Amino acid sequence: MGACLIMMSVPILALLSFSLWGRERRLRILTALPTHPDEKVVALLGMADVPDPSLTLKDYLRDRYSEAHSWRSYSVPIIVFHLVYVFGLYWSFLTIDYTLSGAAGGQWKEYSGSALSSALFPAVGFLGASLLTVRYLTWRAIRFDLQPNAFLHFSYRLVSAPFLAFFLTRITELTTGKKQVALLIAFLSGIVPESAYQWLQAKWRQAAAEKSGKEILPLQWIQGLNTDDELRLWEEGITDTQRLAVESIVSLLVNTAYSLDCIIDWKDQAFLCVYVGSEFPKWRNLQIRGAMDVLGSAPAYYKPIERYLKFRAGVSKALGKEEAIVERFIDTVYNDPRVHQLWSFLSRAYPTRPAEPIVCEAAEAPSLRATAEECTGVILTS
Repeated sequence: MGACLIMMSVPILALLSFSLWGRERRLRILTALPTHPDEKVVALLGMADVPDPSLTLKDYLRDRYSEAHSWRSYSVPIIVFHLVYVFGLYWSFLTIDYTLSGAAGGQWKEYSGSALSSALFPAVGFLGASLLTVRYLTWRAIRFDLQPNAFLHFSYRLVSAPFLAFFLTRITELTTGKKQVALLIAFLSGIVPESAYQWLQAKWRQAAAEKSGKEILPLQWIQGLNTDDELRLWEEGITDTQRLAVESIVSLLVNTAYSLDCIIDWKDQAFLCVYVGSEFPKWRNLQIRGAMDVLGSAPAYYKPIERYLKFRAGVSKALGKEEAIVERFIDTVYNDPRVHQLWSFLSRAYPTRPAEPIVCEAAEAPSLRATAEECTGVILTS
């Protein structure tokens, strides 16, 4: 009974820790973005998602985060989670205690032995899922990422664990006839990490997409995004690169604990992946890993224009496409306002001027080019 009470208290303690310390810490990180104090949020987001045009970006993020993490937002998910969690723990420990003490015990003589013994395997599966849930909730509180929908997500995991354990153990008992093996299978079915379910779902989605002829754009193509990050994004409804590309930066900042730099880098790669599809690895081999790299390849950034023509010819040759197609693609990305918004966020996160060229552009003939030292001197004195 003591172990049951300890496990019941861990989610509550994790929520209190996040509410009293982690939420304020995350709010300070959000409001510490390096933007000008007087810059309005409409300069980045436009008028679509901004109720008050006079708000600064920091005030807007503070209001969004405070609203998303108010006690009113947590109330229903917490009630649903604890109804499942507390009842399931009580039922699991009751069933296991009956099995260990034996049906002949005095306190159990009023209960049906067959009913409790048949519930042993689902109870063990629920106990395994509870241990995994406690681990995830504690880790999320440590990372300042204990969102309201996390409780609903783990509630579903707790509800599904006993059914999965019962199904697998019935098969195990029928094939092996060993109760010890079935108990191990029941526990493992509950404590198996979420990545296993994610892998099965991804395989099912891939098979369905291949049957329908649709192209797969998995999150695994994004550099810097591991299995845990993919699972976290799936919790937000982001299951492929297309959804990652169109998801709002502000929503990701408010609903997850990822930094602005990380979100910009992932979305930058996702935009390029959506544009080029299965040719994404080919573009990465050309040192073009995101849409902002394509944006910087536009003719407007090349002086003289011959440098752009050489670059376009090289990309066309490497990809096996006509130069007109490559040029059209660069123009498309250059005119995409979503890519420009990414660049606006990035330039505010790193407020600095672009690096100057080492070789002076004034000298046209190769024999007349200035040395690196002379050009550096010009840059420093200009």
